[in-house]
Amino acid sequence: MSAMWCGRIGLLLMFFLLLAVGEIRAATLYVANNGVDSGTCGAQTAPCRSITQTIANASAGDTVIVGPGRYAENYIGIDKALTVESSHGAQETLLQSDGDLTQVRLMVSGIRFGRPGHGFTLISQRYNIVHFLPDTNGSSVSGNILTEFFIYMQGSGHTLAQNHFISVGYGQIGIIGTGHSLIENTGHGSADIWGSGHSLTNNVFTIGENNITINASSGIIIRANSFLGGIDGSQIVLNPGSNVAINENNFFGQTSSCYWCNWAVYNNSGASIDATNNFWGAASGPGPDPADEVYDEPGSSTVVAPFATQQFAIRAPGDGGGGNGAPVCTAAQAVPSMLWPANGQFVRVWIIGVGDPDNDPVRISISGVTQDEPTSGLVTGDTGPDATLFGSSVDLRAQRDPGGNGRVYRVKFDANDGKGGTCAGAVTVQVPNSQKPGQVIIDDGQNFDSTRP
Repeated sequence: MSAMWCGRIGLLLMFFLLLAVGEIRAATLYVANNGVDSGTCGAQTAPCRSITQTIANASAGDTVIVGPGRYAENYIGIDKALTVESSHGAQETLLQSDGDLTQVRLMVSGIRFGRPGHGFTLISQRYNIVHFLPDTNGSSVSGNILTEFFIYMQGSGHTLAQNHFISVGYGQIGIIGTGHSLIENTGHGSADIWGSGHSLTNNVFTIGENNITINASSGIIIRANSFLGGIDGSQIVLNPGSNVAINENNFFGQTSSCYWCNWAVYNNSGASIDATNNFWGAASGPGPDPADEVYDEPGSSTVVAPFATQQFAIRAPGDGGGGNGAPVCTAAQAVPSMLWPANGQFVRVWIIGVGDPDNDPVRISISGVTQDEPTSGLVTGDTGPDATLFGSSVDLRAQRDPGGNGRVYRVKFDANDGKGGTCAGAVTVQVPNSQKPGQVIIDDGQNFDSTRP
C-alpha cells in the first residue's frame, strides 16, 4: 500500500475518532430549586441551583435541563452552543426577575432555548428581553411563554417556533439580518422587520397596533397565518422599499373606530404587492365590515384577486401546519425497562407509549444509545459495543460494573406519523447491580456511546 493511501487512511481514522470523542463528551447537566451551586454541580444527583452556574459548568454541545419551579435570574447569557430546556414545560418553569428585566441572550450560534413542551415562562416587573446577537446563526427559541417582551433577532437563520406571546403594553419583535423564521407562534404583539429572506408561517396572532411592519426589506414571505381582532391600526404595514408575498392568510376582526382602523394591509411600499389567495373576512373579499380592507398609497398597488371565499383552518402550534396532530413522545416507555440477570447477553428492547392525537400509525426510529459506564473492560471478556440498533427496536447488553451502582442506558428515538408530524424523545433502561431490596440505580452521566466498542 502506498504511503499516500496510508496517510489518507490515517486521516480518516483520526476524523472518525474526533467525531466519536465529540459524541462521548456531550453531557446532560441538571438544575433544580434544591440544588447547590458550585464549580462541579450539574449531575442529576447533585444539580446546580441556578441556570447561570450550570451554563458556566457546561461545554459546547451539552444539554441543560431545568427542573420545575421559579428561578430568579435577571440575566442568562448563553455563550456556548447548548440546548437549554425545562423538564416540565413552561407552565411549571418560571424565569422571573426580581427587578425590571429578565434577559436571555443567545451569544453564539447553534443554541436551542426551550422546545415544545419543554420551554419556560419569562416574567418580570416590567418586560423581558430575548436577544439573538449579531454574527450568530442557526439558533432557536421555542415552546416558551413570553410576557411583556422585546425580542431582537439579529444575525441569520434563527427560529422562533411554537411560543406564546402575552402583552398588554410591551410586546415587540425586532427582526434584522437574513433568513429568520417565525413558525406556529400564537398571541399578542407586534413585529418590525428589516433585512431579507425572512418568513412568517402558520402563526396565529391576536394583534395590536400595526402588528407587522415591513421596512425596506426584500424576499419576505407571509403565508398561512391568521391575523385576528386587530385594534387601532393596520395588521400589515408596508413601508417604502418593501418586497413581500402575502398569501393564504386569514385577515379579519379589525376595529373601525377610526377611518384607517379597518385596514388589513396598508401598502406604502411604492411597488405592486402579491396578496392573492387570502381570506379577508367575507366571501366577497376585501371591503367594509365584516371584511377587512386594503389601502394603497399613491404609487403602490396590492393584488388581491383571486382571493379565498372561506376561512382557512386556524392552525394550533404543533399540528403539522395543516390540521394533522403531531405524535406525542412524552409518555414513551421502554419494554423491558429493567434487564436481569446481568449475564452479558443481549436483550431486545422496544419503545411503547408514543401517542398520536389523530390515531395515525406512528413509526418509531431509534437514533442512538448512550450509557453511564464504559462499553469494555468491566469484567473479564467484556467488550463492546453494548447496543445494536434495528430501526424500531434495539438490543441492549444486560451488563454492568459489579462494583458500581448499576448501569443506565438512554435510548433516543424519533417518531413520525407519515403525514409530516414528528416528535423526538428518549427512554431509560436500567441494569441493577443486584436484586436485593432497596437497590438504588444512579445515572453517573451519559458519557459513553453504547454502539461503539
